[in-house]
Amino acid sequence: MLRKKWHLDELLGIGGMAAVYAATHRNGRRGAVKILHPELSIDVELRNRFLREGLAANKVKHPGAVEVVDDDTTDDGAVFLVMELLEGERIDVRWEREGGAVPPAAVLLLADAVLDVLRVAHAQGVIHRDIKPENIFLTRSGDVKLLDFGIARLRELSKGSLATRAGSTLGTPSFMAPEQALGRVEQVDAQTDLWSVGATMFTLLTGQLVHAGTNTVNELLVAAATLHARSIGIVDPRLPPQVVQVVDRALEFEKADRWPDAEAMQLAVRDAYAALYGDPSDARRVLLEASASVTAAQDSSAALAPTRVESSRARRVPAMSNTQDTMVAPERLRSRSRLGLYLLLGLLIAALATVVIVQLRPERPAPADPLMPASASASASAATPQESASAPSDPAPSASSPPDPAAGSARAPVGVGKISVSAKGGPCEVLIDGQARGPAPVSRIPIAAGDHQVTCIYAKGGIATRAVRLKPGESLSVSLALPPSPKKK
Repeated sequence: MLRKKWHLDELLGIGGMAAVYAATHRNGRRGAVKILHPELSIDVELRNRFLREGLAANKVKHPGAVEVVDDDTTDDGAVFLVMELLEGERIDVRWEREGGAVPPAAVLLLADAVLDVLRVAHAQGVIHRDIKPENIFLTRSGDVKLLDFGIARLRELSKGSLATRAGSTLGTPSFMAPEQALGRVEQVDAQTDLWSVGATMFTLLTGQLVHAGTNTVNELLVAAATLHARSIGIVDPRLPPQVVQVVDRALEFEKADRWPDAEAMQLAVRDAYAALYGDPSDARRVLLEASASVTAAQDSSAALAPTRVESSRARRVPAMSNTQDTMVAPERLRSRSRLGLYLLLGLLIAALATVVIVQLRPERPAPADPLMPASASASASAATPQESASAPSDPAPSASSPPDPAAGSARAPVGVGKISVSAKGGPCEVLIDGQARGPAPVSRIPIAAGDHQVTCIYAKGGIATRAVRLKPGESLSVSLALPPSPKKK
């Protein structure tokens, strides 16, 4: 019993940062309790960011934003949030089940619902900063919920806070607007969210990421910061022109060329739906009929479930945020030959030099080959989603899944150590598992024990990276240096 009021009924999932439980209040109300691990609760910045999730979501005051009904502290000092318990499925799960693409009618309706939440949120000064399929939830009744306001920015936050610190990059690179990828916090605004809505529509409609051929966090950041988005009409010529117009404008590189605000984009989405499908008043029926094949195992999930499905068509990479339940050992970057590494570094150096030094306007890439039709078969892997964020792979907190006896309680979290990073060769930005940690040197960053990738992106162009293994309780010091340029033959 938490604070003599919330009874923890069932463990839904446990991650590197928090555990999520189905719970019942003493007055009979059901909820999802998300408990930050005790040793992380002592970190003031992590604690405040965790609690800000509730502040931002409740400030929006929209039925499409998940309500946070309580926050408090456990007897051992861990902070927790209590949210409404949702039943239904996340859109990324549905996307996987439908073979990597969602019908345009459903995507337009989902976008309409998300934009309606953003219209209200932006008017309240709340910028979400992490719109993506994993953060869109469809309930059993056909309502759409926007999840995870954990890295949302509120205008009244002090300039010295973690959320507004210069150079801090939060979000998911695959769905990140150029200004967000560059860490230009002062430029992140409502139109940044609209770019992410466009990227979400792009991925749901085509089964591909906006920037093709990018696999690692660093590659995605460089692509997002320097390349124009591909036209969705070229990627999939089968899409109606009304849909192409909405998505392409949302994904414009320059903010001045995008939709001016959420209301304008929402009106365009509604006009497209009306022109193609008629009256949108049956939106719930359309969404529910498209989701009729949900299995019992997929049919119930906790609010703000920090999970991800790995797509066979569009490989996604970790988010650059530690607000979701992830500080577990990340996937190691694939090994490369020395020549391959030099080639990759050369490309990244050239791209970074363009951004950091020359800051030239990027050129549009050559058109991609049209997308082949997506498989119509349901994805069996959708029943076993995996978690993502700054370092993914925790179990999905599904309300229909039995508790994991080995997981224990919120008081038995994953072992944690600390990493300090120094760098030689000039000013550089430190990333750990793709998450920006500030300019070098950085000291004693709490990280879950396991394998991690430490990276420095140098201001003068160049990247140094190293794979490390952190033991529970260990304080590890990592020194990086800019690698020498390959000799010309």
